[in-house]
Amino acid sequence: QSHTGVISLLPALPKSWPLGFVSGLRARGGFEVDMRWKNNKLSESSIKSINGTRCKLLAKSAVKIYNNGKEIKPTTNEDGTLEFATQKGNTYKVIEL
Repeated sequence: QSHTGVISLLPALPKSWPLGFVSGLRARGGFEVDMRWKNNKLSESSIKSINGTRCKLLAKSAVKIYNNGKEIKPTTNEDGTLEFATQKGNTYKVIEL
């Protein structure tokens, strides 16, 4: 979900889908999102930057973000969203803790 310009990871996962994945979702701001979940919790997500714009992300719990194996420290906004700069064509791994 990204209708407000913020990518929300698994905002409304049905309980009847405890395990699964989805790939190729398009998000506002020029992003492509893949997600995997287990036990009704996000396990990993990847966000590909199509345009190189800043990414705003909302996760249900704490996450770590990586680009090419290096951890990225996002800015935490007042509304609880995370924000980080991206480079066009790069993919960012989001791991829920």
